[in-house]
Amino acid sequence: MHDRLLVTFDRREALSSEEARQYAMDTLRADKSFCGEGGRFGSPLADWFVIGGRWSGELTKVHLDTQKVEEFQKAFGDEYGWWVGGMEQITEETRRSQAEELFKKYFPEFEGNLPYWRNTYLDLGFDDDAMVVDEMVYDMLLKEHEGTDGDKENFIDLDFDTVSKEFIGRKWIVVVDYHY
Repeated sequence: MHDRLLVTFDRREALSSEEARQYAMDTLRADKSFCGEGGRFGSPLADWFVIGGRWSGELTKVHLDTQKVEEFQKAFGDEYGWWVGGMEQITEETRRSQAEELFKKYFPEFEGNLPYWRNTYLDLGFDDDAMVVDEMVYDMLLKEHEGTDGDKENFIDLDFDTVSKEFIGRKWIVVVDYHY
C-alpha cells in the first residue's frame, strides 16, 4: 500500500525547492528506520518512497479554490473517467491532455505544472512538491498536528520541533509517497 508522509524541516537547510526535495530524500534514505532497519521509526515504515509520487501537486491544490477543484474533479470524472484502461486503450499522455484542457476552464489564470496526471515515479518529484510553509499549507495540512513533532506515519518534523504557527515562513514542507 501507498501512503502520504508530510516532512517539514528548517528553511535554512535549503535555498530552493530542488534543494529541499533533495534534503528530504537524503535524510529519509539515511534514516534506516524509515526505509531500512531500526532507528527513529522502530521498525522500517517503508520499503520504497519517492518525493511527490501519488500526492504530487497536493501543495499546489491547497492553494486553489476548493469548490473549483471539486467541480473540476467531478467534471473530469463525468467526461473522461479517472482510470486508464478497460476496453479502450487511452495513454497517460492523452489523459494528461484531457485534464489540462478541462483544468484551464476552471483555472484559466493557472500557470505551472498541472497538479494532476503527473509521473508518479520521479525520485525527486516536481518543483511544487516542496515549498515553504505558508498559512494555507499550515491550516490545511499541519494544524491537525499542532503540539506534536509528528505521528511517524503521516507527518514528521526532521528537526523534532513541535508543530505551531511558528512553522509559517520558517519551515519547508515536502510531500513523500511511500510504500509499505
